[in-house]
Amino acid sequence: MKEKILFFDIDGTLVGFDGKMPASTQEALRRAKENGHKLFLCTGRCRTQIYPWLLSDYPFDGLVMCAGANVYVGDEQICHRTFGPERMKALITFLEENGVSYLIQNEHGVYMTDRCLQSEARIMNQIFGLEIEDGKYQEAFERVLGTMAVDDSIACEPEKFGDIETLIYHNSPLTVEEMQEKFEPLGIKVTAASIKKPSPYEGEVTVLGVTKREGMQAVEEYYGLTREDTVAFGDGPNDLQMLEYAGTGVCLGDGSQEAKDKADYITNALADDGILHAMEHLGLI
Repeated sequence: MKEKILFFDIDGTLVGFDGKMPASTQEALRRAKENGHKLFLCTGRCRTQIYPWLLSDYPFDGLVMCAGANVYVGDEQICHRTFGPERMKALITFLEENGVSYLIQNEHGVYMTDRCLQSEARIMNQIFGLEIEDGKYQEAFERVLGTMAVDDSIACEPEKFGDIETLIYHNSPLTVEEMQEKFEPLGIKVTAASIKKPSPYEGEVTVLGVTKREGMQAVEEYYGLTREDTVAFGDGPNDLQMLEYAGTGVCLGDGSQEAKDKADYITNALADDGILHAMEHLGLI
């Protein structure tokens, strides 16, 4: 088979919400690499949030991070899009005025105020079942999402954080659709959260026109290939553009219905050898 570029979401696609990768997925990645395919992570996470073992133990050729805002081929950064001061000021002002819980991230890590740290730690506890000792919110949070810093100046001087690539929020007074309508004139895109089953009042914010699809396109151009040379694997709301755009879009059997609707092929659930089954079915391995 002709060489393909394979793009993989992480959460719910390569790695379960228990933080573990099935042995069959490990085998599939190894065999795909041996067959000459290019392997890319394609995630909403920033670099410091990606499991260290995923970067060190597996043969990925590059990273599409922060939902397409930051793209690397090997050690070379080929695309980078950030919010800029004006967008950050508008977003943070709204979130602070409405008491919304949020975190911001770039390739160096996660940043949040002390207020948001406490609320986000409780939310992550509900999702991941963290054991949080009294007052030790930061330690618990870093076990899930890596390097982070607490900085209360985010609330009062948001324009200082223009290099941010994505923002994640919870418990907004507006639905995702209402948030999108409010901020789209500023060049901002709001999508449903990608961790577990999202509520209508939590979401992921990126620069308008920046999705995993644009990250994929940057990789294609780098290699001189086309969308027909790509296969994307995903399961959730922030994978929709990726699944729709790829030459072949694959959704895990336990993925969301909207992701299944965008996919060309629906494989087994992750824990039921979904990645291995899909690669064998498509003749990639």
